[in-house]
Amino acid sequence: MGELTEGEILLQIDTEYVEEPWRLPTLWNSEYMRNWFNERGYHLYVWMKNEYEQSTLVCHPSRPDECEDTAFPYAYRGGDDHLVWNLDYQPALLMMDSKGNMLYAQNLQGHHVAIKLVKTRREYEILQYLLELGIPQTRQDFNYVIPILEILPFGHYWFAVMPRWGDLPDHPAPETIGEVLDFIHCMLKGMDFLHRHRIAHGDITPGNTLVNHFGRGHFMRTNPLRRKLRSEGLLTYALFDFDYSTMFPRTATFDECRLPYQESWHGTPGFTPLDTTQGEFDFDPFAWDVCGMSMTLCYEFQHLVPDVPILAPLLDKMVMRDPARRFTASEALRFFEEVVYPWASQRKLLQCYACAAGDESDKSADRDRWKELDPAFNLCLGSPPFLELRPYSAFLHVGLSNAEISQITNAAPTETKLPPPAPDRIPIRCLEHENTSLTYL
Repeated sequence: MGELTEGEILLQIDTEYVEEPWRLPTLWNSEYMRNWFNERGYHLYVWMKNEYEQSTLVCHPSRPDECEDTAFPYAYRGGDDHLVWNLDYQPALLMMDSKGNMLYAQNLQGHHVAIKLVKTRREYEILQYLLELGIPQTRQDFNYVIPILEILPFGHYWFAVMPRWGDLPDHPAPETIGEVLDFIHCMLKGMDFLHRHRIAHGDITPGNTLVNHFGRGHFMRTNPLRRKLRSEGLLTYALFDFDYSTMFPRTATFDECRLPYQESWHGTPGFTPLDTTQGEFDFDPFAWDVCGMSMTLCYEFQHLVPDVPILAPLLDKMVMRDPARRFTASEALRFFEEVVYPWASQRKLLQCYACAAGDESDKSADRDRWKELDPAFNLCLGSPPFLELRPYSAFLHVGLSNAEISQITNAAPTETKLPPPAPDRIPIRCLEHENTSLTYL
């Protein structure tokens, strides 16, 4: 496409020209950008071209994959060469980015990295904060959010460098209940970490989760190396993608952290809570995250509830229609660690076979998760209308007293009434993209 200068590349990024994802790789594949990253220690992947010599969204490493070091936080890789029928058409570690705003490269040590074009200061400040928290060197130091290795300024934009991890973390499907619970544990830890640092993710979905292994994306359902790594307990999982995230002041209380209703219009269809569908002026972004996490876990693993019924109260308390009655991130994590995992361990479920995903109807978060459970289990924990009235620490007890059982079985269900949509305090200036202050009337 001829020689380009930095100014010309910035001008094209500024325009709607790049709203079509396939146009961006043409910029990344230019001689200027390749040299720019080479000077900073990154050898960009090569974008494959179509029959018209135009860059496509598919790229692969430009150098041989000779790095044998898989030190954390870098990912395991490969395992699918024997599944490929044409190595020229499907080169090793092939990657396709549907949005075009991700670049991939190898650093001077040969490690594979992912590089994201960051266009808003809002996202940049979150990534810069995560970078300042340090790069985990072991899984024991990991906070289950993809690490930021470096941020490179590029005009009025930035490139955020991260280790390249793999998508579709639930493929191949986990083979045991223990593998499923490990995934859930990582997700809850990642969400709790973000919330403790007053970062609301805003778009927790299956597509925004990663695993520390990658190969050719279209072979993930059958990649034997990933299945082996999972069975050996070597895989871990992380949240990423802060396009719709918000960072509040660390000194703010959760009650003070509100967003205007317009901010709820973003996100991935099918994984957006209904917290602003009744005319609410604003919403709690942290409760939004908890509901989004539950919707994600329902989508991935709700079909296992009949085999692991203790998942029902966890998912229910995270997805409740009234945000004020949901678990917080820390409560959900504590419930998992103190109740769900011990319950499954005591009943020797961890090594039980985890069936493949159920039909589409099983994936909805508003599905009745209790109707197929053993009545004795429902009686022990309390039916859903009464579940929220009991402190979750009470679930550590094996059963209920006769008086409690009688009270539950004889009580008539009552209709849940939601609070009025208007908040107690009306924000007169909510968080803007470039402003993290709060002012209330």
